[in-house]
Formats: sequence, structure tokens, C-alpha cells
Amino acid sequence: MPFLQTSLKLKVRFSLHVFFFILMMVSALVSCSRSADRNPEGPSTGVPLSALKLAPSADCDDLAQYVEAALIERYTMKAPPACTDCPLPLVPLGGDGAIAANTVLPEDVTRTNTQEEGVDEADLVEADSAGRLYIVNGGFLAIEKGFPPQQLAELSRLKLDTSAGGLYLDEARRRVVIFGRRFLPVQAQTADVSAAMPIAPLSYDEMIFVDVADPSQPRITQRLLIEGFQIDHRRIETRIHLVSRFRMPEPEALMKDNNFSDLVNRYRDAVWNGTGRAEEAERIEQLKEAIRQTIRKAMTETDVRTLLPRASRQIGGTEAAVALLSCRDVLLPEVKEDLGLLIVTSVDTDGSNLSATALINNAWLTYADKEHLYVAQLSSGWWWDSNQPPQTALYKFGISEEKPAYLAAGRIDGWIGSRFHLSEQEGFLRVVSTEDRIDPETKRLERKNHLFVLEENPSGELQVAGSVLGFAPGEQVTGARFLGDRGYVVTFRQVDPLFAFDLSDPRQPKRMGELTIPGFSTYLHPLGPNHLLTIGLESGDIQLQIFDVADPARPALLHKYLPAGGGRFGWSQATFDPHAFTFYAPRNLLAIPLVVWDPPSGTSFSGVAAFRVSVTEGFTELGRVDQADLAFQVYCTNIPPDQPWIADECKEGRFLGGAAPTRSVMMASGPDTFLYSLSNVGVKATPIDQPASVLGSVLLPDPGYGWWMGVAAAAKPSVPKQPPDRETIFLH
Repeated sequence: MPFLQTSLKLKVRFSLHVFFFILMMVSALVSCSRSADRNPEGPSTGVPLSALKLAPSADCDDLAQYVEAALIERYTMKAPPACTDCPLPLVPLGGDGAIAANTVLPEDVTRTNTQEEGVDEADLVEADSAGRLYIVNGGFLAIEKGFPPQQLAELSRLKLDTSAGGLYLDEARRRVVIFGRRFLPVQAQTADVSAAMPIAPLSYDEMIFVDVADPSQPRITQRLLIEGFQIDHRRIETRIHLVSRFRMPEPEALMKDNNFSDLVNRYRDAVWNGTGRAEEAERIEQLKEAIRQTIRKAMTETDVRTLLPRASRQIGGTEAAVALLSCRDVLLPEVKEDLGLLIVTSVDTDGSNLSATALINNAWLTYADKEHLYVAQLSSGWWWDSNQPPQTALYKFGISEEKPAYLAAGRIDGWIGSRFHLSEQEGFLRVVSTEDRIDPETKRLERKNHLFVLEENPSGELQVAGSVLGFAPGEQVTGARFLGDRGYVVTFRQVDPLFAFDLSDPRQPKRMGELTIPGFSTYLHPLGPNHLLTIGLESGDIQLQIFDVADPARPALLHKYLPAGGGRFGWSQATFDPHAFTFYAPRNLLAIPLVVWDPPSGTSFSGVAAFRVSVTEGFTELGRVDQADLAFQVYCTNIPPDQPWIADECKEGRFLGGAAPTRSVMMASGPDTFLYSLSNVGVKATPIDQPASVLGSVLLPDPGYGWWMGVAAAAKPSVPKQPPDRETIFLH
């Protein structure tokens, strides 16, 4: 069914949700602004772990009872909850895939920089062993002949009809899986003049499965659409594991009740503005009971299966509903959470063998190794009590070729800032958290950091086996990395230390040493067994560092380098996106995107910088690959006559804003290493030790956006198809 034929029922169903969603966002801002007032009585025990553990729904009636209780909790609380839905970025093969006998191949290519070995992460570019580059840029997949670099050229481009966020390359099976997202915009939905509330856009995660056996003619074999929006995903061999969120809609009967929102508003107004008189308390209880009865009546008229996310599969011009979840596939905690549904979906790289597990949960952070996947949820997402202490619930799943399986739940104090703050080794989960609490005596906000080691017990609980509590008081964790039996944490506020931990005995972790230096690291990369290579910031400048951690009790800074080179503004995507950090260990070569912005002085630069890294000699900058000429070609040629101002902007050099550097790939052949630098406008191939000597370049498909609106001519995306109407399918 086309998106433009969205049913009136679907529109009405989402209206009230959006109304309260807006209230939630306002409440979230208020909650953040008065965080110092939270938990004024000091630490409390919080919700017990037993109430956070999950159990599958016995049947649809069981799920409906939970939804009813959660709705009553939501609408009878004193104020709307914080926004739990808001987060706290070539040589063709023959028909049989054989490589031609006269093909020149690189000896080695760099792959996506991942957290765990054997656990692939989606990236904007992947390289195969033949030297081909698979790149997603805006709404296109571009496949480039990358080797030899003098023959850099586009083999094919495939229009995706969606905006792509990343891809996986299954080279052995000659498949590419692309992740995108579709939205049904408000204006595409049928208008209802009687509706007094805003209309919610619908969001779908889209997986596009592409056959690249012939890279000159890639072919979309199917599309899988799942209602919701992705949090993260991983590929382990032939299996992709997607973690996504879905906001369960309120029952349609509740949406049609024109008096319900007024009833809730009158209740909350009475709660907030009451004077405490007995007659007011009675009136509040009457309103509360009326809300309960309205919700209960609505649920009796609702098939709870219609509240679950829809999914569909498109093959050619045919679209069919997919049986994604049944009521029994939804795991429920005892505590009544806001009705976010977290879905773990597993599928093969050819789109087959689909399975999913869901849980009532409002998590935003995931971590995975080759056997297990963890999701982390902050306490504000699971509990309505304003005195709930800052804690994080952790849920462990087994991932394999079968359906994702829930294994255990745990709870720690504080919140987790990044997936790099978690790591599993030999059955033990290591976690770094930051805890903010109000001191009951001074009434001041205090911050401290913890390291926990958790172990699954036979009761399905992640118990704390060991911990190091309260280190770096007042500091914010900016970077962390667990490498074997060691853990490293960087904090920042006043003294900016690096901490080293010994985790060889997981039940007795020890803080071994501390090094205090200016600046801080945001990403830590192993440089052999005894050294760390890091990137971060110092006084606003990009900073590269090498640390000696052979003796964890005495970590030492060996080398520091500030590559930005001055200017009014400098930054690198690699400071916050490890996929932009390309380190080729066999030759100790590093490449990072780099932007220096200072038009008045003429020193602006937007491209990729290359370095040789040595524990004895430090950093040697080999040079920089500038994308300015490609940006000029895209934005400053063929200027429309009615837009002469663009020429003036180009003379000032502001077109450089369109040459946003994103990634780099290295390919080795004999003694030579070639650097392929990518921006959102093109690719350049250069010798890494002579990056100014361009061997080849190619423009990428226009992503449809530039640094100023309307300059780049973007192909209008076709109107996507809508998965089957929620009223017409039940997912069993």
C-alpha cells in the first residue's frame, strides 16, 4: 500500500502519543535543569534487581495486562516522564565470481576499525581483497576500482531510494547489506480536520540486500523494513544482529476518546496546584480512577498484537508482511516501564533466516562480542520514582544463527557513556560507569567513577564479582578501552589523568597507576602489547599521543603531537568516531580526517592527514591529501546564472565546507602503501609518503546536500512504499 494511502485510523492512533511525547521532552529539559534536586535524601536502594529481570509473555492477555498497567502508571503520575525515546552518526568479476588471471591485486587492505576482533561494524566504506571500494554516500552505493591506484575509477553506482547510514561487506559470499531509514512524513499522511493533535511521522529501519557478484552490475535482491529506528548493529560471519527501538502506540480506542487528554490535564493540574485540602484529595483520586477506567476500557477493545511493530519484505515490485514478533516473543520486567520496545533482530546477509526477540525497555547503548550482546538502560527509563538513584540495568543475550536468547540481567551504580566502556572476557563483563549523586550533608552534586566486573550466575543474574569504586572524583570519563587483562580509563575536568587497571583476577580488579597530563584522549587504540595510541584534544587542538603501559603501575607519556597546524578552528571526525581512525599496524601508519578552518589567512584545509607512528621516534607527519579541488569541482563549476552569490562564496574559499572528510583506506603492494582518502564529494588515491602526488581521483554520487542548501542538484527520492497497514496484519 503506498505511503500516501495511510489510513485515518493509523494517523489518529499516533496523535495522542505525539502530544504526550512533546510534554515528555519539556519534562526532560526540566529534569536536566534541576538534576541537583534529585534524590535529596541521598542514596536509596532503588528498584530491586528481581523487578528488572525479564520473563516472556505467557500469551497476548499477559502482554495486554502489562501494557494496561504501564499506561495507567504513565498517565497517573504527577508529571510526564523524562523523554525515554531521546538519546542521551576495479576489476569486474565474472559470472562465477572468479577474478581474471591478469588482475593486479593489493597484498593487503585495511578493514573497518572495530572494537572486538571478529565482530564487524557497519561503515561508510569497505574494501575487498581485490582492492575494490564499496562506498555509501547519501542515497547511493558506489563501487570503485581502487587498485592499482592509477586506475581508480567508478565501476557502478546503485540508487538506493533511501538515505544510507552504513554497509556491511560479506566478501566471501559477494553480498553487501546496507542500512537506511525511511520516514513517512506528516504531509504524506491523510489529513483529518477534526484532529486537534499533531501527527507523528513513522520511522522504519531498512536493510537493503545487494548481490555484488558482478561489481559492475550490483543488484538489489530484497529489502527488509522494520518499524522503529536502529540503535546499533553488528555482523558476525554470515549473521547480522540489529538492535532497534519502537515506541508502542496507545490503543486506538484511547486515541478516539476526545475527553481523555482533557481528563489527564485536569488530573495533573489538580496535583500540581492543589492546596492539600481533603476535598481536593478526593477530587484527585476521582480523576485518577477515571483515567484508570478509561485505559482499562480502551484495552478491552484493543487487540494487543496491533500495538507491535510491523515488518515487511520487498522483492522486486512485490511487498509482503513478515511475521516478526508474537506476543510470546516480548519479554517483560516486573517493574512497569514506559512502553518502549527494544527489538533484537537477527538475519543472514542474504536476508534469510529472520528471527527476533523484544523486551519492554528504553535502552540506548549496546555492546557485542562474538557470542553475546548487551543492552544498557539508565534508571530514568525504567522507574517513575523521582528519588530513583542513578543506576544502569544491563541485559545479556546470546546471539548465534538462531533466535536471540535472553540470558541474564544485572544492575550497577552510575551511567555508561560509550560502548567502549564495556568489554567481555572469559565470561566476565567489565564496565566503567560515572555516578552523579547529591551529598546528603553538603547538598552538592558529587561525581565519581567506578569499574565493575560482573559474572552471570545460575539464577540469570549478572552479579558484581569485583569492583574499583570512586576513582577520579569530580571527573568525566572521556575515553576507555579494555585490552586483555588490562583496562584503561581517561577522565577530564581539572587534572586529566589516564588510569591503568589490572583485571587478571576479575574478582579482585586493581587500580595500578595514574598519569596526569594536559588534555584528554577520546579514543584509545592498542599499539602492540605495551603501548597505547590515542587521539583526543588539548586546549581545543587535536592531539595524538603514545603511552607506555608496559608497567601498569607507572604509565608514561612517550610522545605527543598536535597536527592541526593552527587556524581559527580545527577538528577531526576520528576524535568521536573510531571508524574514521585508520591504523595499519604492519607498517605503523595512521590516517585521520582533518579540518582546519581559517579563510582569512588562507590556511584552511579539509582532507586526510597521514602519519608514521613509532614508539621510539613518535609521530612523523607524512603529508595531507586536500579535497579542495574536488569540492570546487562540485560546488563552484556550472553555477546557475540566477545564483551569482555562489561565485563570491567560492572566491572566499567557503566551498571547502562541502569537502567534509570522512574515512580513509590503505592498500599495500610490495614496499608501497597507497592511501585512499574519502570525503562526501570524492575519493583520491596517493602514495602515503607522498600524499600530494595524486595518482587517481573520482567524484562520488552527489549525496543531495552541500554546505549551503540548494547548490548541489540532488535527485529527488522516489516515494517509498508503505508496509502493510497495521490493521490488516497480525504478526504471529
